[in-house]
Amino acid sequence: MSGFLSRANLPLMTKSGQRAAVPDDQTVVCLYFSAHWCPPCRQFTPMLKQFYQLARSVGMKIEVVFVSSDRSEAEMLDYFRTEHGDWLALSYSDRSQAQWLGQNFGVRGIPSLKVLNYDGESCVADGRTEVMRALQGGPSGMVNCLQSWKALSGVSAATALDTSKLSLQGKELALKLLNNVLGRPSETKFRTIKLHNKTISQAGLGSPEGEAVMTACGWQKVVGSDPGYTVPPVNDAWLRASRGALERAIAKEKATVVTASMGPSGAVRAKISYATHAEEIEIETVDLSTLRALVSSLFEIEDENSVKMFSEQLRAEGEVCQEGLKGLSLAGAAGKEVEIVVLSSLSPSNPCPAKLVGSDSEANGWAQEVRAGLTAQVESKAGGVGVKDSVRQQIVNNAMHVQLYEIPSNQQAALSVVPVVELHKKAVSRCRALAEEDGSPYYAECLLEELVQWFKKSFFKWMDKPECDACGCKNTESQGTTTPTPDEAKGMASRVEVYRCTVCGSITRYPRYNHPVALLHTRSGRCGEWANCFCLVARSVGFEVRHVIDATDHVWSEVWVDRQQRWVHVDPCEAVIDAPLMYESGWKKSLSWVWATSRDGCRDVTPRYTRHLSTEEFQSRRQAYAGDVKGMEEVLVAVNDTLEKCYFDRVRKVSPGVVEAVRKFDHDRSARESTTIGSDEDESFATGVNPFRDSKTALSSGRQTGSVEWRKQRGELGENLLEHGPTHADTVFVDLMPKEGEEMSEVQILADDNAVYGLEIMWCSGETCRKACAMSSSPHGKPTAHALVIDKGESITEVVGRCGSWVDFLKIRTSSGREISAGGNGGAEFSIVKGDDGKRVIGFRVGYGGHMHSIGAYTAALVDQGRQDAAKDVMKELFTRYVEEGMDQNAAAAKALLETKRRLTRGQ
Repeated sequence: MSGFLSRANLPLMTKSGQRAAVPDDQTVVCLYFSAHWCPPCRQFTPMLKQFYQLARSVGMKIEVVFVSSDRSEAEMLDYFRTEHGDWLALSYSDRSQAQWLGQNFGVRGIPSLKVLNYDGESCVADGRTEVMRALQGGPSGMVNCLQSWKALSGVSAATALDTSKLSLQGKELALKLLNNVLGRPSETKFRTIKLHNKTISQAGLGSPEGEAVMTACGWQKVVGSDPGYTVPPVNDAWLRASRGALERAIAKEKATVVTASMGPSGAVRAKISYATHAEEIEIETVDLSTLRALVSSLFEIEDENSVKMFSEQLRAEGEVCQEGLKGLSLAGAAGKEVEIVVLSSLSPSNPCPAKLVGSDSEANGWAQEVRAGLTAQVESKAGGVGVKDSVRQQIVNNAMHVQLYEIPSNQQAALSVVPVVELHKKAVSRCRALAEEDGSPYYAECLLEELVQWFKKSFFKWMDKPECDACGCKNTESQGTTTPTPDEAKGMASRVEVYRCTVCGSITRYPRYNHPVALLHTRSGRCGEWANCFCLVARSVGFEVRHVIDATDHVWSEVWVDRQQRWVHVDPCEAVIDAPLMYESGWKKSLSWVWATSRDGCRDVTPRYTRHLSTEEFQSRRQAYAGDVKGMEEVLVAVNDTLEKCYFDRVRKVSPGVVEAVRKFDHDRSARESTTIGSDEDESFATGVNPFRDSKTALSSGRQTGSVEWRKQRGELGENLLEHGPTHADTVFVDLMPKEGEEMSEVQILADDNAVYGLEIMWCSGETCRKACAMSSSPHGKPTAHALVIDKGESITEVVGRCGSWVDFLKIRTSSGREISAGGNGGAEFSIVKGDDGKRVIGFRVGYGGHMHSIGAYTAALVDQGRQDAAKDVMKELFTRYVEEGMDQNAAAAKALLETKRRLTRGQ
């Protein structure tokens, strides 16, 4: 509906470039977020055009507003005029409006189609998918989709009310009845209305006019001897959309014409939050520079240019800008308080100015100096060494790539998608608990923790293979790679993966973009894309970052934590902080070289990630990768010297008075890292606790992201984790592991006759026990628990089952021969642990979504194998005898276990 468009005062245009009027309230309005450079957009736009034309041809009042993510106005106009339907577009001139719309409607990737109600809320979960399904469903599919959109957007109710002759009394009663249902949805008495009720009949709800309004608002007519209306729970969203239309119709009928003029706004009450500090002040200015100066003075922030301000009331996401401050006047006039969150430098001990470049052109100039310096330095200092050309070029390319994180427009693009206010509040809550212990300033560390969790859980997603662009099917098969198109090349895509849909046969392209801003739009990828995009996001928020490359094909980040005075390992795709030995100890990777690059340097940080650097085997791997270890070190030094020189030159141009202080800070930081890196001692000299030391499980766990098959191919599952099953987009992994001193005393398989949905483990230590569960909901009702008690001294030695798209069947067997099994008949057989493997299960990893998607077992060697073999022979003999005597198998196994323990204890 158009109410939101009117209130937002969006500049709409036609294909001819003329200013367009806002559609009326009887029109279904859709926002279409798209761009020509995006291949899925170019595939979906013709579908939307066909859908739009068909809807118009049957008299449906529908309007689409194109919101462009193109890189220039020329690209936007060409795309709009040549490929789109005859709908409207948001003028390209005001990019802040486009950004705000994307943030306001939670657009996490394009193409995206949002169907609006009057209040400016998205009323359809996935407009793009519904359009594709409607087209596939033929005429009936179109009709069902359009009727649903009319209902959920409130257009059905608005259209009926606009021409209705129902009395004001009737409309008010209709609203009251509707509110009864929405206010108490579980009470069935409000869902049925009888027309014999005097109040109902007198209000005219039984008349044709009343019936038209009631059915347009979501009620269903009941005919027969006791006529009336009823509304099923499935129509509640329709009721909610209709409530606004009723309220507006009633208000319009009651309204009296008044005129009002807004007087000058007074002071605005504002709550300014900076780290864990907050101040209540009154703002009498709407000038951004003055406000920034006021905030700097209020919190004694020395570098005024480092101040970044965010406010959900002034701008949904992104930094507060001069235009956004118009909202202050509106807040003042309405008597509302505004909350502003302030971020400053998160490296306060670094004297370097926060703003080394004031524009993109200055940043590009800095990058050109770096490029020229790299060419000269690497050639003169390391040109003749025996390092492989491909390795040398990779180091140089990465030194150039990190310059992208310093470009102001790139940082602005990143900040426009980060929910800074939300993350700030969570960080403050987290760090206050820590600060109570010793008063240390933990804010930056807690903000980093929240940023990593948000990036992993809400923003970026892992991509094994893309869904089909045509039908949305997840079953696509790789067809190899191809070269990028010119549009894909603009996003720095060096290659494009090609997939064919196994259902409809369509081809889907998946460009491997390398430009971090392009990744802000696609929000998907593998470890390279994750680290690349996260580096830009963290740098934009105010952290100093390093882009870290592991020669064995992994990429992550390091972030400078000022309180601890050290670089901290951050793996965004695993959501792990400060677990540098995870790759060697947990994933069992055979590392060779790890180097980290930032705006001011490049260095070999391999010692941080291994404890085997000095071994002959490790050194041979370094030699094999580089071709020349000493030469590799010289290349890294040459690149570091270039980055450092260009960095200091930039500082000198911006603030010559602090150059020596910056130089000393960098020298001391580098020297301290050189002396502590790779030590078993904590590198931090800071007092207080380390908030990141909660990721110890990462040191013993294999990799979590990516399909099991892909991780297995890369050798990153970890020696002690054996796993089977697919990874889907909604898969959540949970480790069911013992705490110190605990033993597994019971395991339950949660399943029905169709599939397995989870596991529940009872862990006991002495008299204390706890339950740990990982379970998805079953579409067939509550699953049944199949329990197996694990006696002391007994171990799980077999985990087998059947699996397809999820785990269909699971069987768990102990060293004594007792077992449980549950599930359905589908899937192919698999085994994780077999009884003759010589392994025992010490914990489980469950991947689940709508079902149990995968099952993993953490294993250890069986202790005292000879004694175990002897016990097995005794148990087998006893078990056979007891079964022959008429016992059921479980009872026989239990008795055999007890008798075996007794005999072994007595030495028999």
